[in-house]
Amino acid sequence: MKKLSLFLCLTGLCAALSAQNNLTMKTIHTDYGRLKGQTIQNCGSLHNAVIHPDTMQEFILLTTQVNKSQDTFSNCSFQQYYEVYFFSKEDSMLFSLATNSGMNKVMETILPGDTCHISMMSVSIPSIKSYLETYCVDWSKIHHWKLIIGFWYSDKEGEYSAKKLYANADTCIFQVVNSPFTAQHAVKLKTIRTEYGLFKGSSLDIIGALDGAVINPDSVPMLATRMHIVNTGNTTFLSTDKFRQTIIFYAYSENGQLLIDPDINESNTYQFMNDVSHGDTVSYGTMAFYFSDIRTAVGEQTWKKISYWKIVSGISYTSVDGTYPDSVFYASADTCTFRIVSNTGIRPVEKGTMVQCHPNPVRDRLTIRCEKEAIQGVTLFNALGETVRILPPCGTETVLQTTGLPRGLYLLKVETATGTAIRKIAIQ
Repeated sequence: MKKLSLFLCLTGLCAALSAQNNLTMKTIHTDYGRLKGQTIQNCGSLHNAVIHPDTMQEFILLTTQVNKSQDTFSNCSFQQYYEVYFFSKEDSMLFSLATNSGMNKVMETILPGDTCHISMMSVSIPSIKSYLETYCVDWSKIHHWKLIIGFWYSDKEGEYSAKKLYANADTCIFQVVNSPFTAQHAVKLKTIRTEYGLFKGSSLDIIGALDGAVINPDSVPMLATRMHIVNTGNTTFLSTDKFRQTIIFYAYSENGQLLIDPDINESNTYQFMNDVSHGDTVSYGTMAFYFSDIRTAVGEQTWKKISYWKIVSGISYTSVDGTYPDSVFYASADTCTFRIVSNTGIRPVEKGTMVQCHPNPVRDRLTIRCEKEAIQGVTLFNALGETVRILPPCGTETVLQTTGLPRGLYLLKVETATGTAIRKIAIQ
């Protein structure tokens, strides 16, 4: 992972004009995330993001590229270029930075039309602030940032022209909030359970908890959700106040590969129906998604590879506090893992308590027990869908060592002759 160096202050492009001007590796999207242990938590799109330096002093740029050319890139190195502009509230530019990253070597083969993630870069807000202050830039006057990020060199093509660089680049406008700790940074409305059901007229008929569910789109064509929320803060939300529910979708293949990431998310704004005081638990939100629409959005090829889903459901805004930072949203959200299956022979996740895991949360040793049949395999995945532990076939009980793994949420897959169980495991 390359560190963002902001100590090369360039005011213009230095790219040579010798490279071809046809589009090659185009940056189509820029996310940002945070490092948690040895994993990276994707917080969403950088464009229109609001970043709070007291809860996120460093964020990581996660870019997505597509090969727009007819060339195949194999064992090739790329160099990224980025410009950062700082604007006042009146949209007056206060300062600009421009520099390039180190070389990023791509070991995989990138074919024409392939989408890939070539590099990650870390942005240190305190370092940027300190650097700007050496140029007498008033940090308190900076209202929003603009980032232009793209490729300007590959060892296959040489340096790109300015025309090619900008045509391939992605532009993001976002805010780094300068205010001190506020009510926005306190967890107040915590989602403790997410249910799903079917609409019958204007009411939602609840089927059950979404976590661990097996949903057949032939009989349940729409995923309609409802959150159970507890007010853990000292603020009383009135019936006239509003809040926004946000759901972020992830989807994984059978081997834990992440197929759909937070590019797929939805939000809806609702009004509190009653006053919600400290300690009150209420049920809100009726966001609905047609599986046919999701299937169309992700494409048939990706849809067929999906084995199980994960959604993060929570509150991202209230009319009392404004927009919550990502740290508060994720801390107060509910995470559900479930499957969408059809009558095509796909083995569903088991229901009930056929597979038991304890203790959970776990520190060093997780005991896994299957009541009725032998365990054929155990796989533990981290939040990025990467395999971190594998156990071979055994009897009806086995022990998974978790010593040395970073703290956080993991997914445990337990396979038997009749099905596959998915469990959320918290490692302390």
